[in-house]
Amino acid sequence: MSYQKLKDYEKLVGAYRELYEKDVFDYPKGVTITSDIISLSKDLEAHYENKTKSSDSYYSPLMAAIKIFFKSQRCIIEVSNRLFKMEVNDSLFGFVNKASPNKVQIGNRVLNISSVDENQKIKQVFLDALEHIKACLPELEGAKKRVSEARDRDLTSVLGGGESLLNAKICFFNSIIAILEKNFEKSIQNLEESIKFIESAIKYIKINLDTPGEVENAKKTEAYLNLLIKNYKNSIKTLKELI
Repeated sequence: MSYQKLKDYEKLVGAYRELYEKDVFDYPKGVTITSDIISLSKDLEAHYENKTKSSDSYYSPLMAAIKIFFKSQRCIIEVSNRLFKMEVNDSLFGFVNKASPNKVQIGNRVLNISSVDENQKIKQVFLDALEHIKACLPELEGAKKRVSEARDRDLTSVLGGGESLLNAKICFFNSIIAILEKNFEKSIQNLEESIKFIESAIKYIKINLDTPGEVENAKKTEAYLNLLIKNYKNSIKTLKELI
C-alpha cells in the first residue's frame, strides 16, 4: 500500500511542478492536483503514524520523521490550494506596469495596492498562509535533528530539502506582504533570502541518488526550482528599478 501511494504522490508532485512550466497557469487543474496531494498526504501521514507505533526504538523516530515531512509539505500545498481557488499564484508575481508600483499581478488577480480595502484583504490571505506554514517549521527542524543524529543520510537530505523549501515559501510570502506595504527594500531582502533557501534545497535533492528514477526526479525538481530562482531574480530587478 505504502509503495504505490508513494509513487502516486511522486506523480502528483511532478504534475504540480509542471503547472509552472506552462505559458498559462491552469488554476482549475492546480486546484485538482493540490486537492489530490492533500488527500494522499493525509493517507501517508496516517500510514507512517502507524509505523511509528509499531516500529522498534531505532526505526520509530525515523517513521515519525517521514510523517512530519509529509505533514509539512501538506501545509504548503494546502496554502497553494487556497490561493489557486482565488486564481492567485503561490510562487510568482509581477507588476502590470513596470513604471508604476500601484498594480501588482499575482496570477490572474491584479491588485491595486493603493486601495486600502483590496490591499488589506489580500494581505490577510498571505498573513494567514504564513501562520499556517510557519507552524510546521519547529516540528520539521526537530525531526531533521533526530534523523541527523541517527546518521540516516537519505532522510536527512529529504528533511533538509523540505525545511529549505518551507523557509523559501515563508520568505516569498513575506516579500508579497512587503510589496503590499510598499516596502520594496524589504521585499527584495526576502526574495534574496528565498533564493538562498531554494539553492540550499537544490543541494539537498542531489544527495544520495541511488536509482535512475531518483536522478530523473531530482533533475525535474531542480529545473522547477531554478525557474523560481529566475523569476525571483527578475522580480528583484524590477523592484530595484522602482526604488
